[in-house]
Amino acid sequence: MSNINAGNNKRIAKNTIFLYFRMAVVMIVKFYIARVLLEALGVQEYGVWNLLASFVISFQFISAPIVVSTQRFLNYDMGQGGNRLTSIFNLSFELILIVSILLTIVLETAGLWFVEHKMNFPPESANSVELLYQLTILSLVFQLVQKPFESIVIAHEKMSFYAYIAFFEVIVLLVITIMLKCDISDNKLIWYGAMNLVLYVTEFLIYIIYCHRRFSCCKFRLCWDRKQAKEIAVFSGWNLFGGLSSMTANQGVNVLLNIFFNVVVNAAFGIATQIRGAINLLIGNLQKAFDPQIVKNYSLGNTARFHSLTFGIITFSYILALVVVFPLCWNIDFILTIWLGNDVPRFASIFSILTLLQMLFVALGGPIDTAIFATGKIKSYQLWLSGEIFLNIVICYILFRLSYGPISAFIVKLLVEVMITFTRLLFLSRVGISFGIVVRKVLLPLLVVSLLSCGIAAAICSYISFSDSWIGLLGSTLIFELLLVITVWGVVLDNDKRQTVIRKVKTIFIR
Repeated sequence: MSNINAGNNKRIAKNTIFLYFRMAVVMIVKFYIARVLLEALGVQEYGVWNLLASFVISFQFISAPIVVSTQRFLNYDMGQGGNRLTSIFNLSFELILIVSILLTIVLETAGLWFVEHKMNFPPESANSVELLYQLTILSLVFQLVQKPFESIVIAHEKMSFYAYIAFFEVIVLLVITIMLKCDISDNKLIWYGAMNLVLYVTEFLIYIIYCHRRFSCCKFRLCWDRKQAKEIAVFSGWNLFGGLSSMTANQGVNVLLNIFFNVVVNAAFGIATQIRGAINLLIGNLQKAFDPQIVKNYSLGNTARFHSLTFGIITFSYILALVVVFPLCWNIDFILTIWLGNDVPRFASIFSILTLLQMLFVALGGPIDTAIFATGKIKSYQLWLSGEIFLNIVICYILFRLSYGPISAFIVKLLVEVMITFTRLLFLSRVGISFGIVVRKVLLPLLVVSLLSCGIAAAICSYISFSDSWIGLLGSTLIFELLLVITVWGVVLDNDKRQTVIRKVKTIFIR
């Protein structure tokens, strides 16, 4: 068993390296793309693109439950021998096709009416909005039908290919954005939407070719296993509540900001969303490397290993988020100026800070979701989370009607996320982990680390009075990271883990 665990640990480490190399490239390039796109389109048209594209893409929440279900059933079946992989793949592909057709109908009817009659666009962009809307719908469809292939790649832990596809996507996006800045078209919004569509079609074809050649289960055939379809549909159905509520929490609030304010506020929301996406990418890559092993160990009944992986990924995800959250919050004005130049939208700084704080709690939630989903019993879990997440749009609407400003939306999102985190922790008892144990082994050590590292770093940086400059950014980051390493070493790691780290360091430097 120890040899198997060692092999799995090596696979996790290898996949993590691939995913973080992917993340580093994607994050850097996407941040640069955001700056170039803002310069090329201007604040108003950037706000139009962010609002319209995010409105359409937000409807992926309908497909997300099927993707999560596919991933869970693939990993679970692989732990049982992998006899039903072909059936699971074909069922998920058929369900995604059905969802894509239904979603297109909804977007072309109710969605189009909402865009034309309820959204607030500048008069000069009115002619571009309808065509851009159609292009984004087509882009969404190709992203949806690609999802079962992504699930197969991740289930087989082929993270190198997953990383290469991401490199291809961001490089092409970068070229498209630079071309946009070169005034290649009179209608920049339409041209950018069309080029995005071409990219997603190409990416979909690459996935088909790769999966068809590498995985025997990716053979297209009409397959309708009624029992298996029911299992996936029931699991997906309860996940749908979570997807719907998440969509309202993110894109629904964005639409409310547009209705009650203007596209400049949407531009600021878009910047905060970019930062949220980067942090999600940071912690998501770590979690993605662990997720297959968590589900497989649950399937095998290896409870000790399952609990160890769950505790470890919760802890590491939070620490990893904290690594970037403090430096970004402390230097947010300087970072936004370096990133976006002089066209930083109003509210972008405060939106970004509140989003970063929210991401600390989001980091705790992903591994808990995976652990609960491994059981397949998610009805009450999703009902509770969905109800709490849906509070975002309800409370924001009430506050906006009472003439509160746009900042209140992000305060609400932060407070609701805190409540959701505690609900998730309570549900860990479903997998044999009591709330008291997770508080003692995970939450209290992380709280001590956060208070000590952030508090001392803030005091030192305030005393030194770092200005908004590269020296201030590097100095505050160095001080915080040093304090974080010291507190993690002293509070989070036990003696066995410290000895393991020392042995690994000696292995690297003493050869």
